[in-house]
Amino acid sequence: MNNVPGMVYRGLPDWSVAFIGAEVETMTGYAPEEFLAKRVAWRNLIHPDDLRTVLSVNRNAVRSRTKSLHGKLRIRHRNGEYRWIEDRRQFIYNGTGNLLYVDGLCMDVTEQKEAEEKLREAKARAEEEKAKSDAIIAAMGDGISIQDRDFRILYQNEIHEKLDGKHLGEFCYKAYPALDRVCDNCPLDTAFRLGKVTTVEWSGKVGGQTRHVEITASPLRDAAGKIVAGIEIVRDISERRRSEEERIRLATAVDQSGEMIVITDAAGAIVYVNPAFERITGYTREEVLGRNPRFLNSGRQGEALYREVWETISRGAVWNGRIVNKAKKGNLLEEDVTISPVRDTTGAIVNYVAAKRNITREAALERQVQTAQRMEAVGTLAGGIAHDFNNALTGVIGFSEMLRTRFRDDPAAVSDVNEVMRCAERAAALTRQLLAFARRQVMDPIDLDLNSVVDSLLKLVRKSAGAHIEVIVLHGQDIPAVRADQGQMEQVLMNLCLNARDAMPDGGQLLIETGVVDLDEAYAEQYSYVRPGRYVMLTISDTGVGMDEATREHAFDPFFTTKAPGRGTGLGLSMVYGIVKQHGGFIHLDSEPGKGSVLKIYLPAVQGAGGCARRGDPAIARGGTETILLAEDDESARLLARRVLEAFGYKVLVATDGEEAVAIFRENRGRVDLLLLDVVMPRKGGVQAMEEMRRECPGQRVLFVSGYSADAVQTAFVSRSEIPHLAKPFSPTALAKKVREVLDAPAFREAAAGAVRKPA
Repeated sequence: MNNVPGMVYRGLPDWSVAFIGAEVETMTGYAPEEFLAKRVAWRNLIHPDDLRTVLSVNRNAVRSRTKSLHGKLRIRHRNGEYRWIEDRRQFIYNGTGNLLYVDGLCMDVTEQKEAEEKLREAKARAEEEKAKSDAIIAAMGDGISIQDRDFRILYQNEIHEKLDGKHLGEFCYKAYPALDRVCDNCPLDTAFRLGKVTTVEWSGKVGGQTRHVEITASPLRDAAGKIVAGIEIVRDISERRRSEEERIRLATAVDQSGEMIVITDAAGAIVYVNPAFERITGYTREEVLGRNPRFLNSGRQGEALYREVWETISRGAVWNGRIVNKAKKGNLLEEDVTISPVRDTTGAIVNYVAAKRNITREAALERQVQTAQRMEAVGTLAGGIAHDFNNALTGVIGFSEMLRTRFRDDPAAVSDVNEVMRCAERAAALTRQLLAFARRQVMDPIDLDLNSVVDSLLKLVRKSAGAHIEVIVLHGQDIPAVRADQGQMEQVLMNLCLNARDAMPDGGQLLIETGVVDLDEAYAEQYSYVRPGRYVMLTISDTGVGMDEATREHAFDPFFTTKAPGRGTGLGLSMVYGIVKQHGGFIHLDSEPGKGSVLKIYLPAVQGAGGCARRGDPAIARGGTETILLAEDDESARLLARRVLEAFGYKVLVATDGEEAVAIFRENRGRVDLLLLDVVMPRKGGVQAMEEMRRECPGQRVLFVSGYSADAVQTAFVSRSEIPHLAKPFSPTALAKKVREVLDAPAFREAAAGAVRKPA
């Protein structure tokens, strides 16, 4: 076997060899002993690209019990070169079908393979040369024919035959019976008659397909100048016609597009703008041709952005982004812009196309939504802080008042306690502002006439404004009432008037105006936070310093102020915002530097209100002997309330949460005259506890206290169901007055009870 031409081998299932012929050294450069001693593995010599195929083929062959295989592969010689071998192998299996070994014969076919490769390359070159020749002929794209005076085809190329559908010897055109001329508009007939070159376009069906062709005919003359034949060149212009139609459609689409299209040359000079650009920017096409689009720059973005744009598009990439430009009239245009390079057939950039969508309105709405979301998040935080702070202030104010009573004969002690109470009141005022901003301030809503609110504060407004500011009031006629808390509306008006005063240090004019407006669906689509309907409008205008855009964007943020340190907390406008939102209204602010500010507040009008009300005078604090169930989770507030109530003669049952309150209520069924419940408590809140107790005793009186009234609580029963409530921090006197007021009020109405009960 060592003398057999080629290399004989016996391979085992683990790819080792039991025998390998001497020819292996010629093929691989490795001696047979190296393979037998497993110092060299045949598998590792196979070219990686061929190894995957060999493994897959062998695996499938063994699975299907194949007897023999034949294939070609590359193996690596010791010198690093790869050689082609032809491998014929036979698979030997035992009686159970398991592979025992493989006997094979490998022949070195490198020279044969190289010869085949040279032959293939030669054939490919020949085919390539033929393809080039065919391409040159095809690139001409013209059909050529020569016809005699009877229009019989004497010669034609393949293209003409396909376009005309006729062959040598046939008549190209069908003659009329008169035989003196062929079909109308025949270019060759015209060339014969007039003796000159004639070109026409023709459309029709050829071989079932609609063709558009351009036909050029020229007469051929003999030596004597007599026309003896004609040559006809037919060019298929179907694709050109389709391209022209497509360009027309594209140009029409660009011209009629609602988005701005700007095309520049490679240097950035404008060569085309569509009508939408002219309509939106106010510039005519003649005014912008040849200019760089940067003449629209509003100054809202720096040079870095323009460098980024140019670097991106000049390297052939597409740039997407948002740019604020300025229209001819000076108004700002916020645009979503996509700039794409246009390349010619060589790949060179020859133009840039910018598609620009005017999103000025959408961007304004987006900023409004973002502002509302930011305000909501900050409001939630502020409300939580104020709630906990109010619990602490309740104890401070309440116990201070009790101490003042105890030390009333000690002027120094009373003075100190009064100072503590003043500090606590200042802190309470701050928390009220936070709660107003967070829309968690407890309201006492009534049907309110805004004209009356303005009139009641007018004297104070004029005094606060000073003599250097003219205050003008314009009352709207027959304006409907609004459902609002009078104290909070007074806070809104005073805060806005004081802000207007501070914006006019050198004097000016302050205008307070009321009116009624009907906002329709179109207005609501423009401002997503608005519901269509009738609104009462309160407008505060000043002729002061005004605000720039950055100030306007943060005007309603808590603790944001442009005043000098110590001149304001920055909670005025944020409190106004919170109060208005809590009343279901909204605010519009319009201001420019040097042009003053106009702030409009819209509050939902009460439909069919019977009349407007005002708050009555406060009641006198009196005590009693009734039994009160007190549920309060804050220890200091609970202790204060208990001591105050007991001091006024009441019997007090104390619970630390709603669940404990329900248990105590059941133990004292029929003996509890009033429930005094905190709204927010662990395990079970005041609302849920009240509902359980009223199911057992429907007429049970209740008074809620809370550091704030959350939106769900406020909407569900405080506003609509007229359930009594007392806001923290409260003084002992205020608590005693409110308890007596609830106990002396008419019996609880079943209609109110139904408003708070959960559906079964």
